[in-house]
Amino acid sequence: MGARSVDVYFPEAPWFDYYTGDKLPSTWNKSYATVAAPLSTIPLFIRGGYILPEQAPATTTTKSARQFVLTLSVFVNSRLNPFGLIIALDEQGEASGSLFWDDGDSVDTIEKENYFLAKYTYSKE
Repeated sequence: MGARSVDVYFPEAPWFDYYTGDKLPSTWNKSYATVAAPLSTIPLFIRGGYILPEQAPATTTTKSARQFVLTLSVFVNSRLNPFGLIIALDEQGEASGSLFWDDGDSVDTIEKENYFLAKYTYSKE
């Protein structure tokens, strides 16, 4: 039998539920809170002040992989899926984040400067 709840420590900051986007109670700041942890869902929270890139997953990162369903072949390539941004604001209404992106196959991409680095900032003003 697994635990159905966990005690989580939340440092002082606004916190948001990853799945719903709901802001967590400020009374949880600088304290432990018992949160639900069903076997089907990992408890995941975002600290205010950060921007997280997200992309829908797929079976593989390469174009040549195939997923066979009955008699249909479907190309499944996560690197072709669109990106989104999750913006979790801090108390000042600001957030920042970054995305490092390379081709997914090459080695030494940093040394060869063969990558893309995006830095994001957001301010309500």
